[in-house]
This record gives sequence, structure tokens and C-alpha cells, in this order.
Amino acid sequence: IGVALPYFKGLLQQRPGDTDALEGLARMKLWAGHPESAIFLFEFLAERYPGNPEYAVGLARAEINLHQYSKARTTLAALLAAHPRNRDARMQLAYLELFEGHQAQALRQFNELVSADPTDREALQGNARVAYYRGDLAYAHNLTARLVDDDPRDISTLLLQARLERALHHKRQAWALIGRTEALDPGNADARELEHSLRDDSRPTLHTSASFAREVASGNTSSAEDLSAFGYENTWGFTALPRSESYLSLAYLPSQSPSGGIQGAVGPSQILYHQTTYVTPFLTVRSGVGLVRFGPGELAGIPTQQQPITSAGIRPLGFGELSYALSHKLTADLGVARNAIAYTPVAARLGVMEDRISLGLDYRFNAKTTFRVEPFANEDSTVAYGHALN
Repeated sequence: IGVALPYFKGLLQQRPGDTDALEGLARMKLWAGHPESAIFLFEFLAERYPGNPEYAVGLARAEINLHQYSKARTTLAALLAAHPRNRDARMQLAYLELFEGHQAQALRQFNELVSADPTDREALQGNARVAYYRGDLAYAHNLTARLVDDDPRDISTLLLQARLERALHHKRQAWALIGRTEALDPGNADARELEHSLRDDSRPTLHTSASFAREVASGNTSSAEDLSAFGYENTWGFTALPRSESYLSLAYLPSQSPSGGIQGAVGPSQILYHQTTYVTPFLTVRSGVGLVRFGPGELAGIPTQQQPITSAGIRPLGFGELSYALSHKLTADLGVARNAIAYTPVAARLGVMEDRISLGLDYRFNAKTTFRVEPFANEDSTVAYGHALN
């Protein structure tokens, strides 16, 4: 590009009306990332030579690059009306549909191109890209892998495959594909951006949360049973195992009451290790184990109790869940869990544990809206308290 631009400019100085030089200069400016300069040249050529579809295709490409989508749609509609079999025009229309978020329409255009030529790499890659955006990772991965095998030097396909490997949590494969891309094009900006994203994925993260809950006993004028709970939790996320995300959570829920009888005595603290493992593109396993400690295990005076009692002590907890994607939008999961009920102060004070089994269904309408149904069966339990004897 650095050599071609001065060449076409010099050629136009010698022959200002040379259409080949004007077209070459317009294409060079478009490839150099200056569509705002190229669009005027393509507009001139398309108006002067309306019978040449290549000028209209170039104009539509420049309009798409400048996000002038309505103008590009008008340009392509007129071109396809006159030349319905024009491959480049249909390809630009497919990209336009994709950029505007019309995935079904984009897929239809790409499929028409594949029907006309089953070996059209760009159309096949577009098909795979739509599948990637729609969440059909397995199909997109298999199709892109075939394209990479057919042409190992195609940078755009290598980068798409790297993104798919990242989405499937195959980080080693993603790094390898980025390395191949940078060997072919050391300054590739997309490869560098994906490299930064992978590094961000590998960095430990810290999430801190706080909560507040309050219970007021019904019909208790003395407020002796009023309880307040302030919760704090820290969760560290990190990548330690292949295709897995790992987390370590520490939580503390101190409880207090106006009577002062149980201040700090029975607030549970909890440590939990849990991880998410992506077994296949369709099957995900979530599991965790930990311990919960209700209070310091010392004698405490509890309102409504005649004698001091000890708190519930240390108890194990854990959970397991299988999630299977039945389709792009529908996911089913089966879960079992044993955990502490810590979102209500009275349950925290009594050391209540819950055993639960559930079956959930998630339907994803779009990226912002998901509908979930989760029938479950549960059983709550606590331990017998030790009472102080006078």
C-alpha cells in the first residue's frame, strides 16, 4: 500500500481522467483504512459508469466501513436488482446484515453464496462467523477447522478459529493459533487484541460484596427477637485447570440483636472452593466443597432461651450441577447441594443447613433476557444444642 498509493497519485497527475488509476487509488485508500477518502472516488466512478458493478460494490464497501448502513443497503439493492448473480454485491449485503445484527438474514445470504459455489471460502467463513455469534460453537469450530486445514495461511480464518478456541476454553490452542497468525503478520492488530483478551482471562480477579438483612419477630413489642445481619464476601477467580474456571470464596455474616445477647456469637463464616468445567461445547459441570462455621462455638445467651447454649460449630457443605445445552437457546441443568442458609439472621443463629435437589430449564430470548423455571425439593436441618448446666 505504501508503494501503490504514490504510484496511483503520480499516474493521476499525468492522466487526471484515467479511470483505472482512480479505481486503484480508491481501493488503496480503502485498504489503508481511509474510507472517508475512498468514498468520494467510488461515488464519482459509480455515477460516471453506472454499468460497471465493481464501482458500486466499492462504494457500498466504503459506506459500510463508514457505518452508513442505509446508504449501503440502497446501493446494494439497486446493484442486485440489475445484477442478481453478482457475487461481490451479495457478499457485501451479507456483511451488512451481520453488522446490523440481522444474523438470520446474513446466514441466508451466505448460504446462497455457498449454494452457488460450495468452495467459496469467504462465504463459508461467514457461515461459521454467524454460527459463532449465535452460540453454535461446535458447528462453527468444525467448519473453521476445515477451512484452516485447507489454507493454513489464511489469517482471517486463523483468527476466527482462535476466537472459537477461546470461547470453548481451549486456551492453549488459542495461543498456538495466535502465534501462527503473528508469524504470518507480525503487526496484526486483531491478533494483538485477542492476545490481550486471553491474558485478561488468565489474570486472577477479586470480587467483593456486602449485604444487609433484618428480621423483626411478629407481635414482639420488646423487639427482643429483632435481628440484623451484615454480610461480607470476597471471591478470588483464577484459571488453574484446563477448560476450567476456579474460585475461592470467603464469607462472613455477623449477626446482632438489640438485646445484645448474641452480638457476634453466631454469625457464620464460610470458605468454599468451586469451579466450572466445560467438558464439551454442550456439557458444563459446576461443583464445590467447603466448610461453614457458625459462631465461635462458645456458650451464648439467646433471647427466649432459659439457659445459655452453644452455637452450631463447623459443618461441611458442597454442591454439584450438570448443565446441558439442548439447543442454542434452551439449557437444562440438574443440581444437588448442601449449604448453609445465611440470608436470614434467625437461620444463621440456629445454624440451619439445607439439602436441595433441583432441575432447571433456561430459555434465552436474547442477550439481555432469560426465562428460568426451577422446581426443587429441599430439607432443612440443624444440630442439637448443648445447654449449660448450673
